[in-house]
Amino acid sequence: MKIKLLAIFVLLFFGCAKRKETKPEQVQIVIDSTGIKVKSIDTITKNSNDTILLESVLREKQDAFDINKDFEITTLEKSSNYPSSDTDTLACSKWNLSKTQIKKIILESRPINGLEWHHLFGHFPCQIHGKILQDSTEFEYYVNAGAWLKISSTDTTITLGSFKDENDQFFIDGAWKE
Repeated sequence: MKIKLLAIFVLLFFGCAKRKETKPEQVQIVIDSTGIKVKSIDTITKNSNDTILLESVLREKQDAFDINKDFEITTLEKSSNYPSSDTDTLACSKWNLSKTQIKKIILESRPINGLEWHHLFGHFPCQIHGKILQDSTEFEYYVNAGAWLKISSTDTTITLGSFKDENDQFFIDGAWKE
């Protein structure tokens, strides 16, 4: 038993004594609206027990889109690749919106929660997306043919639903209403 303990002590002593001092390793991890990304990493030793300290970086919070302030739709692009159980993209070829119609839809829609979005609206592969400019801040928007839309900044997304009967003409299917 004493020999085993002595052997373990000798191995630990010589193992630690041979370890050479190196500069601290650095890892930069960025967490944003698109997920977690490792920006840069210096090599970390195999089987290392080193502690990695993460330094928090505070960014100025970007203002959320305000439906009550004036805005301009700067770009508009149509696509039919939104993930959907409806694979009929033929209906998408006939569906189109202008910048004026999109602005009207945004102004006359209201915020919805996840349950409303899931249960009251169709989710079609067709969408129109682009950029909105409001008070020199750029936002991305996505209008789905199921009468709902999302407006996003770098740190905030709002989901709106179009419940106005007169706006159902702009969509393949309007919101479900009682």
